[in-house]
Amino acid sequence: MLDIKYIRENPEKVQKGAEDKNIGFKVNDLLQLDSQLKPLKNEQEHLQAERNKFSRLIPKASNDERKYLIEKVGAIKNKLEDLKTVVRNLESDIQQQMLLCPQPAADDVPIGKDDSDNTELRKEGVIPSFDFEPKSHIELGQSLGLIDFERGTKIAGSRSYVLTGQGALLEQAVMRFTFDTLVEKGYQPMTVPVLVTEDCMVGTGYFPTGKDQAYYIEEDKLALIGTGEVPLAAYHSDELLKETDLPIKMMTQSGCFRREAGSYGKDTKGLYRVHQFNKIEQVVITKNDQSSSRVLHDELLANAE
Repeated sequence: MLDIKYIRENPEKVQKGAEDKNIGFKVNDLLQLDSQLKPLKNEQEHLQAERNKFSRLIPKASNDERKYLIEKVGAIKNKLEDLKTVVRNLESDIQQQMLLCPQPAADDVPIGKDDSDNTELRKEGVIPSFDFEPKSHIELGQSLGLIDFERGTKIAGSRSYVLTGQGALLEQAVMRFTFDTLVEKGYQPMTVPVLVTEDCMVGTGYFPTGKDQAYYIEEDKLALIGTGEVPLAAYHSDELLKETDLPIKMMTQSGCFRREAGSYGKDTKGLYRVHQFNKIEQVVITKNDQSSSRVLHDELLANAE
């Protein structure tokens, strides 16, 4: 979430950032709500001071004065309670707007309507050519006995599969290779919960806008993670960290769960847009500095590549 002070000081930049990401967010709506909060809080503090002043006079007042002061304190109390409700509701509205406010992208990120406007940065290696029609990963997986889509669907419904035999071993090999590689690079291995609190999902930006994509257990107020990034990033939440301990580099291998709501007709076959999969995630916590963040971002990218 962006700091409200940053939004106040850079409204044009924040608005352009939202427009560049094709997000219909209105900075002025947020700032209008924000401007209403300070005078209401000032009034709240004034009423509280008045209430305290009159309350202190009651013990030493005469009977007639005491009656007046008690009535005065009661009236202020009622007004204060009403004002607290207004402030609380306004703060909730501001919080919801803040959670919908996107962070502007880096200056070198290309702007586009959708993925058709993506810019190709480079190619690695040579794309092979065949003198035959190559099989898809679905055909290869089934013919080699690596993947069973039919029984996966029978067990768990659409967008499900079972890795079998060498397919399961291949997944384990790829995971272990990645796991060991990141540990060698200094990333702390972590085994994390895949059920997390709503605060964790909000704090990492997956709620409220992505709540329709998550499996949420209403009774327990817990969500299944769609990425190991959520518990890793939440691990040090609400803590003060020493700058000398930064950067903190972590990694985890976890199950990931996604509803894929609204993706009907998109990559509906094969190992794409499935409801459950295993993934290794890497997270770095560092100081709030653009140049430092960029260096570490490039490191994460290089690891992934």
